[in-house]
Amino acid sequence: MQQVQLNLISFTPVKTKLKFAFYPEKEPGMASIKWDKLFDEFPEGRDPAMQFYYCDFQSAREDAIEKEIELFHAVGFAKRYFNYLILNYFKRIDGAIVFPNFTKDVEVWFTDNDIRDPLYKVYNKFTLNVQYSSAVPKQFQVVLSYNGISKVLHTPIKQIMDFDTTKYTKVLCNGCIWHYEKTLPDDLKQQLENVYPVLNYDLKKEYDIYEELKKTNRYPEYLGKQEWFYNHYLNTPAFNRIIKLAPEGFYQVPNEKVYLVGKGNNILQFKNGTHINLVWAFLHTNHYMHILKVI
Repeated sequence: MQQVQLNLISFTPVKTKLKFAFYPEKEPGMASIKWDKLFDEFPEGRDPAMQFYYCDFQSAREDAIEKEIELFHAVGFAKRYFNYLILNYFKRIDGAIVFPNFTKDVEVWFTDNDIRDPLYKVYNKFTLNVQYSSAVPKQFQVVLSYNGISKVLHTPIKQIMDFDTTKYTKVLCNGCIWHYEKTLPDDLKQQLENVYPVLNYDLKKEYDIYEELKKTNRYPEYLGKQEWFYNHYLNTPAFNRIIKLAPEGFYQVPNEKVYLVGKGNNILQFKNGTHINLVWAFLHTNHYMHILKVI
């Protein structure tokens, strides 16, 4: 039987029980936890609608409520904590562009030095998503995805004349990606010499940048990028000091968890009469993952 490998790596926390500081009011970027993880009874005098307390993973400030949390008993909170650790790990790496995306996963961009252009710089994009009990029951996993490339102009917005600023979407500033209209802080909008637009459809038209769509098998390339990222940034002593990755690396699906469809059921017929045989694999858990490779 063919061996199926998924783009996830199991890990264990360095410590399973930690003390955190919690606050009754939510602020941007905070992680939430339900009151019953902190108290035996609902706090007297608190609005019953306010079921959650909040943590920024920083040292305790005045009026903080400090509690020890067993991470395996507060999985949603634990996932946010691991995301926080991963985000700050990559912020310390030279050349990394790091930011939480709209799903609060950690997105990391690195320059592709093999592609050089006088108009723009090319970045390879990766996402790290922390999950629990997906392919592997009762274990945390980090899912590593490669998301292709983005191009960032060498020219900052301050030097771009006669272009409708409402057409800017993502921009690069101070090692982070922002949405120009929605999330870029006001103080950075006053420093447009440091704000570089990520190429979108309108900017590509403005600069006559056209991309040829190549009909190639992307999986070998994507596998190579993910293995490069894993070997350079995850399978290291520094990363394993924040979370301990399984030594075997990417998850190999046990044979008993892989099903193959019956003979003939995996043949697709197209309008022109072409037939293609496919190998289908799925897991008992019903959670979907990317298959990195079938060996």
